[in-house]
Amino acid sequence: MDRVQQLIDAIEGEDPNHWSDEWLTAVNELAEIRNDPRVVICLCNFLRVKDNRWFAGSKRAHAIHALGRIRDPKSLQPLCDVLDDTKDDSQLSTNSFLLDEIIRIITSFGDAALEPLCRKLKYGKSAKARGMAVFGLRFLGNRSALPVLRSRLRPLIGERDRFVLDGIRQAIA
Repeated sequence: MDRVQQLIDAIEGEDPNHWSDEWLTAVNELAEIRNDPRVVICLCNFLRVKDNRWFAGSKRAHAIHALGRIRDPKSLQPLCDVLDDTKDDSQLSTNSFLLDEIIRIITSFGDAALEPLCRKLKYGKSAKARGMAVFGLRFLGNRSALPVLRSRLRPLIGERDRFVLDGIRQAIA
């Protein structure tokens, strides 16, 4: 068995209700491995953990940071999907540092992040997710996002959250 598979087995085999230094060491070692799709799949699986216990949120945060270090384009959509969890995950919704880190990672992909962020703005489940998408689009500064941003300003079918609307206006300006 190769070293990557050993690390993945160690991470996936650990009790999700238990935190250990071995788990963190394995994640940090995986974060240094590039060009192995097994690593990205393994870490993206931890993005789906929606548990409000501190160690589950911390495992999720470490997986996010590791994916940011790896910078594999296959992690772009799963990272965007995490933004929707601000509605259900109290740790994520109150951790602005982690949300900023997710947007930093997403926007580090440049124009490849444009489409997932536009989708999140249009279909995001929470105002916080849509607001973070606006922040990411504003940071990218790509003018091709303007039609999507403008469409969210329309009454009746557009955005209703004041925070998101203010962000859209700033992004358009």
